[in-house]
Amino acid sequence: MYSTWFNFNLIYYVGKLFGLYPFAGNYKNLSFCYSLVLWIALCYASIKVLNNYYEYSDTLPSSQKLLKYVIKFETYVTLNTLVQCSSNYKAQQFYVINALLIWTYHIFVAVVFFNDIFFLLFMWSIICLSTTIAILPYIICIRMLRHRYKLANKVFKNSISNPTITTKCFYPTEVHNVFIELRNLTEEVKTYYAFHALLIIMESTLLIAAVVTKLVFSYTNNISTELIYNRLFLIFCILKFQFVFFLVREAHNTIQESKKTVLIAHDTLCITSNTGIIKEFEVFVLSCWNNPIIFDVYDFFDLDYALLQSIIASIVTYTVVLVQIQLAISSQ
Repeated sequence: MYSTWFNFNLIYYVGKLFGLYPFAGNYKNLSFCYSLVLWIALCYASIKVLNNYYEYSDTLPSSQKLLKYVIKFETYVTLNTLVQCSSNYKAQQFYVINALLIWTYHIFVAVVFFNDIFFLLFMWSIICLSTTIAILPYIICIRMLRHRYKLANKVFKNSISNPTITTKCFYPTEVHNVFIELRNLTEEVKTYYAFHALLIIMESTLLIAAVVTKLVFSYTNNISTELIYNRLFLIFCILKFQFVFFLVREAHNTIQESKKTVLIAHDTLCITSNTGIIKEFEVFVLSCWNNPIIFDVYDFFDLDYALLQSIIASIVTYTVVLVQIQLAISSQ
């Protein structure tokens, strides 16, 4: 299942250094504390650098050259959201290259336009790349789970649609055991990467809120911030939030694939007249309905489209309230 280009040894040890993978045995709690402290520092550094950059950009003259490149990256983002990846190794390359392009975007701006604060923007680019790379293994594992569900459903469906196979060869117990193993594997994956999903969603939401706050303060107080620099950070927010969308989309597609199992089992009930097989498949159907596959984060929220809607609604509500407060303060 693994591609040859993907060096897991390198990623594993780099992940250990950045607190992305927990230690085993008695060091599990120590690893959790280490990861928590490290990622809190990364999120704080992202917000801090964001504020410092805005203070610096307020004093810079406008640049039509920068605006031209910003528009190009906006076009890239629009096309990027339309890409439909198949379940193969190219999807892994797509996500990794996407993360590297975000890093290249920041480095390019730093080298061409902001030589005097290059180190500041370079470190911020490294932080952004690290937090983005952290969620890539989770996305890849979800795709692998969907591929396994698809293979199991294909075998299950072929076994009941083959005219040469009798109802005695349906093996409901074995089918049930296969999908129990898949459900257990799904639980292990989502439990292992729940911490990473929580961090990337919190970091993306906080950065979007920070950008919105800066824009509201600038426009309500008539601060002369150039539009191109505001658009620069709006693009950054879109790129960061895009990975949350990728994660939710992969989880949603995997859940939809797992639901097809129940439909296949219903078709089996219509084919066979064996009472014993019918009872076993009824138990299997009830088990699938009562224990659906979900990708939740510590039972705090589910990775579905409702999460994206709630984040967007919260940001919009926060913006409206902040604008009203600023206008009320300005009127006084």
